[in-house]
Amino acid sequence: MKKWTTYAINPEKRVKIKTSWFFEGGLLMFGLMISKQEHQEIEYLLKREMEEITLDLGDHRIDPSIKEAMEERYSVLFQLFRRFATGEECLQYMPKKKKRTN
Repeated sequence: MKKWTTYAINPEKRVKIKTSWFFEGGLLMFGLMISKQEHQEIEYLLKREMEEITLDLGDHRIDPSIKEAMEERYSVLFQLFRRFATGEECLQYMPKKKKRTN
Protein backbone atom coordinates (compact mmCIF):
# COMPACT_ATOMS: atom_id res chain seq x y z
CA MET A 1 0.00 0.00 0.00
CA LYS A 2 1.40 3.38 -1.01
CA LYS A 3 0.28 6.83 0.01
CA TRP A 4 -0.82 8.62 -3.14
CA THR A 5 -1.81 12.16 -2.12
CA THR A 6 -2.88 14.07 0.97
CA TYR A 7 -4.18 17.62 1.17
CA ALA A 8 -6.48 19.82 3.24
CA ILE A 9 -9.79 21.13 1.93
CA ASN A 10 -11.29 24.31 3.42
CA PRO A 11 -11.17 23.55 7.18
CA GLU A 12 -13.63 26.38 7.98
CA LYS A 13 -16.56 24.46 6.47
CA ARG A 14 -16.07 21.23 8.46
CA VAL A 15 -14.36 19.61 5.48
CA LYS A 16 -11.05 18.69 6.98
CA ILE A 17 -8.73 16.27 5.24
CA LYS A 18 -8.79 14.24 2.07
CA THR A 19 -6.39 11.35 1.80
CA SER A 20 -5.91 8.98 -1.09
CA TRP A 21 -4.15 5.66 -0.94
CA PHE A 22 -3.05 3.47 -3.82
CA PHE A 23 -3.46 -0.26 -3.37
CA GLU A 24 -1.67 -2.83 -5.50
CA GLY A 25 -5.04 -4.08 -6.80
CA GLY A 26 -5.66 -0.70 -8.43
CA LEU A 27 -8.25 0.49 -5.91
CA LEU A 28 -8.26 3.95 -4.41
CA MET A 29 -9.60 4.76 -0.98
CA PHE A 30 -10.70 8.31 -0.25
CA GLY A 31 -11.47 9.65 3.19
CA LEU A 32 -13.63 12.74 2.83
CA MET A 33 -15.66 14.70 5.33
CA ILE A 34 -18.46 16.67 3.71
CA SER A 35 -21.32 18.81 4.94
CA LYS A 36 -24.95 17.67 4.82
CA GLN A 37 -25.62 20.04 1.90
CA GLU A 38 -22.69 18.58 -0.07
CA HIS A 39 -23.96 15.07 0.71
CA GLN A 40 -27.40 15.95 -0.65
CA GLU A 41 -25.88 17.52 -3.77
CA ILE A 42 -23.79 14.43 -4.56
CA GLU A 43 -26.82 12.21 -4.02
CA TYR A 44 -28.92 14.43 -6.33
CA LEU A 45 -26.27 14.38 -9.07
CA LEU A 46 -25.97 10.60 -8.93
CA LYS A 47 -29.76 10.15 -9.10
CA ARG A 48 -30.07 12.51 -12.03
CA GLU A 49 -27.29 10.81 -13.98
CA MET A 50 -28.72 7.34 -13.34
CA GLU A 51 -32.17 8.50 -14.46
CA GLU A 52 -30.70 9.91 -17.69
CA ILE A 53 -28.95 6.63 -18.40
CA THR A 54 -32.16 4.70 -17.70
CA LEU A 55 -34.06 6.84 -20.20
CA ASP A 56 -31.32 6.46 -22.83
CA LEU A 57 -31.25 2.68 -22.39
CA GLY A 58 -34.89 2.59 -23.48
CA ASP A 59 -34.07 4.34 -26.78
CA HIS A 60 -34.10 1.79 -29.61
CA ARG A 61 -31.93 4.01 -31.84
CA ILE A 62 -28.85 3.61 -29.62
CA ASP A 63 -26.34 0.97 -30.71
CA PRO A 64 -26.13 -2.14 -28.44
CA SER A 65 -22.39 -1.64 -27.82
CA ILE A 66 -23.09 1.90 -26.60
CA LYS A 67 -25.87 0.58 -24.37
CA GLU A 68 -23.44 -1.92 -22.86
CA ALA A 69 -21.03 0.90 -21.98
CA MET A 70 -23.93 2.86 -20.50
CA GLU A 71 -24.91 -0.16 -18.36
CA GLU A 72 -21.34 -0.38 -17.05
CA ARG A 73 -21.39 3.33 -16.19
CA TYR A 74 -24.75 2.90 -14.45
CA SER A 75 -23.27 0.09 -12.40
CA VAL A 76 -20.37 2.29 -11.26
CA LEU A 77 -22.70 5.18 -10.43
CA PHE A 78 -24.97 2.84 -8.47
CA GLN A 79 -22.02 1.59 -6.41
CA LEU A 80 -21.27 5.22 -5.50
CA PHE A 81 -24.95 5.92 -4.83
CA ARG A 82 -25.13 3.02 -2.37
CA ARG A 83 -22.68 4.86 -0.14
CA PHE A 84 -24.91 7.94 0.07
CA ALA A 85 -28.50 6.67 -0.07
CA THR A 86 -30.84 4.79 2.21
CA GLY A 87 -31.82 1.19 1.55
CA GLU A 88 -35.23 2.22 0.18
CA GLU A 89 -33.65 4.61 -2.31
CA CYS A 90 -31.16 1.96 -3.38
CA LEU A 91 -34.04 -0.40 -4.21
CA GLN A 92 -35.54 2.23 -6.54
CA TYR A 93 -32.30 2.58 -8.51
CA MET A 94 -31.05 -1.01 -8.33
CA PRO A 95 -29.92 -2.12 -11.80
CA LYS A 96 -32.00 -4.77 -13.49
CA LYS A 97 -30.38 -8.17 -13.91
CA LYS A 98 -29.48 -9.06 -17.47
CA LYS A 99 -31.18 -12.02 -19.10
CA ARG A 100 -28.62 -14.55 -20.23
CA THR A 101 -28.89 -15.72 -23.80
CA ASN A 102 -27.20 -18.94 -24.90
